[in-house]
Amino acid sequence: MASATERVARGHGAIERRSYHFEEAGRSMEYAIFVPTGYRREAAAPVVILLHGLFSNPHQVIRYRGLTREAEKRGYIVVAPFGYSDRGWYGSLGWRNSNASPEHAGELSERDVLNVLAVVRRDFHVDSQRIYLMGHSMGGAGTLHLGASYPELWAALVPLSPPVLLAWDAMLEQVGRMLELPVMVVTGEKDNITPVQPVRELVAAMQELGMDCRYHEMQGSGHAAPALRPKLMAEIFDFFEACRRAVPAPQECTPPSAAEAGRRGWQPQHKQQERLEAEQEEEQRQPPSSGAKPSEDSPPHNGQSQVKFRQQGNRKWLRRTFTVLGHLQSGHLKLELAGW
Repeated sequence: MASATERVARGHGAIERRSYHFEEAGRSMEYAIFVPTGYRREAAAPVVILLHGLFSNPHQVIRYRGLTREAEKRGYIVVAPFGYSDRGWYGSLGWRNSNASPEHAGELSERDVLNVLAVVRRDFHVDSQRIYLMGHSMGGAGTLHLGASYPELWAALVPLSPPVLLAWDAMLEQVGRMLELPVMVVTGEKDNITPVQPVRELVAAMQELGMDCRYHEMQGSGHAAPALRPKLMAEIFDFFEACRRAVPAPQECTPPSAAEAGRRGWQPQHKQQERLEAEQEEEQRQPPSSGAKPSEDSPPHNGQSQVKFRQQGNRKWLRRTFTVLGHLQSGHLKLELAGW
């Protein structure tokens, strides 16, 4: 069903442009795949599912520096789905949004990733204990979302420069669904697109819950840094090499119903914004405490709980993140490097 339409030589294996018929969308859907030269059908190969960023595509993200070099050296297949569109968000902003086109683009984006994984497992001998998920920016948000939604599939997750899109309680609920998954989070200290502070808070929450969570903060680096660092790719593949599922991933994985998605708290972006605004109004109605009002960036004191402090900081950074995303989605903000 999938067929290669283009092969791009890389001096070892090849990057191929393939497609399959996406029945739910009613059209052909592209994806990119790299197969190492050492692949043999009789030996199961590990697979990395790679998610591109906003306004990017599979053929850009699979060319991040050092990625296919490491995959070739270590015998990994790398697959980059389209996620239905260049702004589908892989379901991380909710399955349905009246501002999206079509309205259920989030659902189609999520299903496309699962479909491509199923096609690759059909066409190649995949090691079911070594299926990894990685993505940059929007793809990082998709990595966290799909990792929490289908923890039975993945051996490890690597979100790169991920925007933290969930309110604090929803974020903790998401993390709670993937407690057994090893995670390596990478971001830039100077990232002005997906700010570093909420990523630090996410990592702290994972570590406090006992997760195997590694954190790599690139000093002095911005949002595009993961695309430009071959040494980082070597570190990521070292991480993959150390992670293997105890139980093989199931051959079939069915997305939850829309009702189940709603029960899990997967809300569209505008719903989260409305919730944040309501919480902010409730805080403003509360009587002021005596003494100077502490800054949102100040550490907790005088009985203020760490959780409450993080909730306040999370709301602050979410408001900033939503503002940036709004500019991006309306076309008011241009990025120097495609692949956000």
